[in-house]
Amino acid sequence: MITINCADDLKQVGFECLTGEACGLSMRLLYDVTQQGKESLERFLDVAKIELKPAWNGGDAVGSVMLTNDTIIPLGAFCLLHQKKCVEVWQEYNDKGYLSQSVYGWESHEEIEESLCLMGNTHYRRWGFSGTAGDRNTHMMSGRTS
Repeated sequence: MITINCADDLKQVGFECLTGEACGLSMRLLYDVTQQGKESLERFLDVAKIELKPAWNGGDAVGSVMLTNDTIIPLGAFCLLHQKKCVEVWQEYNDKGYLSQSVYGWESHEEIEESLCLMGNTHYRRWGFSGTAGDRNTHMMSGRTS
């Protein structure tokens, strides 16, 4: 299982969180982004090419971007499915019915079965590949991929 709980956990998928002071609105965090992270961000946003700002710390980074805290969970889940090839990603509901701020990527169906036995009757939002064309769907009438 691979877990993403916070901005620092996005480092494993190509987004190194640097600071929250870069945003003049105090709502975004600055990340240096690797090539793998850039490709995932482009796919997540469904754009052909993103032109990033220059990287702040260099290293493996190809650029930088500012993202809100609210982006961590959906972007993290997307990267776990695409980059890490998880078979499913779950976000747990707490006992009050609110979604937690963690996502769990399951790397095999066996791992899911074992975890279900341990976790019992917990409720999750689940993501996984169920579309007709990877992360896109094929239109039934026209045959075109959306």
